[in-house]
Amino acid sequence: MLSNRVVLITGAGGGIGRGIAQAVMKRGAAVIVTDVDAASADGTAKILADEYDAEDVMAAAMDITDRDAVADTIEAGVARFGKIDGLVNNAAVLADPGPLLDSDPAKRQKEVEVNLGGTIICSQAFVRQVIKQKTGGNIVNLASEGGLRAHVMMANYSVTKAGVINLTQAQSAEWCRYGINVNAICPGGIHTDMLQAAAEAKSTNSDRTATALRETWIAPQLGRKMEAIEVGYVAAFLLSEEAVLIRGQAIRVSGGLEHENLQDYET
Repeated sequence: MLSNRVVLITGAGGGIGRGIAQAVMKRGAAVIVTDVDAASADGTAKILADEYDAEDVMAAAMDITDRDAVADTIEAGVARFGKIDGLVNNAAVLADPGPLLDSDPAKRQKEVEVNLGGTIICSQAFVRQVIKQKTGGNIVNLASEGGLRAHVMMANYSVTKAGVINLTQAQSAEWCRYGINVNAICPGGIHTDMLQAAAEAKSTNSDRTATALRETWIAPQLGRKMEAIEVGYVAAFLLSEEAVLIRGQAIRVSGGLEHENLQDYET
């Protein structure tokens, strides 16, 4: 599906980003693993190199809000692999969880700067490279189920992810002329460190601990926890030519969390 393609993934030092990197390599792509933390990026790269082909993995420390660092990483990736075909904007922060009334301006701005601003910066750099190559390409933005409906105790994070969804539509409309297909994924309830942070924020208004609350967040139609690599399979598809008719969409990947379940009404 992704043979002979090169994909850069941000925030791939763990969680959903690492799962996407694993799925993309499994589908045949070479991967540029980036993370603001160099050791985390190297850790993912080692896992991928051990499981797949070490020659098809590159790790880089990269702050997605630093235009020069992003441009340098893409340049290094092109020098290594000869081109770049796909970008997954996964890196994000949950900096200001808690009651909206107590929202901290500096922390709120950090979420906007990283989650929305960083996605814009990385996308711009990627598109400029693709225009040079004249090859076309694919962008997958990681929004959130929280971008489709507000999540209490995570209001500012949800707002940034709603912005990513709108940004995806604009990118798709403007950049199709360059042969670039842009879509968004909206994960919900995937068991990662960020989910734990969300549980900790929400547990302040609950009689359950964060760990106990998190354990209730399973995919009702699956009856189990959802894994990061399963989000990666969706990303891999959207990075492929098979997704050519899917454009500017925000695809919910949450195992049916948003739906009622028949068994809730059965006796």
